[in-house]
Amino acid sequence: MDIFTWGGVAQKPTDKSRVWLEFQYGQSTLCQSIKQGVHLLQPGSALSLTAFDGKGLLMNAAMTKVYAAADPDSIIIYDGRVGAALGLLVRYWLEMIGIAGVPSDLAFRWGVGRSGVKRDPSCKGYQFSSLYLPSTRTAHQDEVWATLVRKTGEILKQMRALRGDIASIGDVEKALFMIGFNIECDAPPSPIPAVVG
Repeated sequence: MDIFTWGGVAQKPTDKSRVWLEFQYGQSTLCQSIKQGVHLLQPGSALSLTAFDGKGLLMNAAMTKVYAAADPDSIIIYDGRVGAALGLLVRYWLEMIGIAGVPSDLAFRWGVGRSGVKRDPSCKGYQFSSLYLPSTRTAHQDEVWATLVRKTGEILKQMRALRGDIASIGDVEKALFMIGFNIECDAPPSPIPAVVG
């Protein structure tokens, strides 16, 4: 509950994450369920994420913070701002190398911001979907979100391995969080520094 308060999420007693947490606690399965989620979200894992079905395990703006707190060295908080920043960086890179459209493996999802800030990195033929896109027949919305958490954790761990000056993937997550606060379609991309070494 302290994580929810800190993150400004799941504040209403009827919030799905809060109801799930209280139910798991009442059944004495809360720690086991969080451990299961952390196990499934490990970067590089090939385990199925179908357990994130919105009932057994949840993945949303509240629960991503819980899993990240349980294993901050491997799991990041993937929220609307982080997704927006990832989409923006992908768009800048695709524009720079001249690729039209967003490949499915780079189609990071973003979430709507409060107070009218813009978070959709879509622009000029580069389209990114919302984290809150309704479920499909092939994958539950929570499973799709969990896939993004795992994939992003893997990318950031690889980035950290290539760069000795990155203390943790949490540091990169914090930077992405700040970048994703407000995304302007017409703002020019910042120069992307060349990787040396």
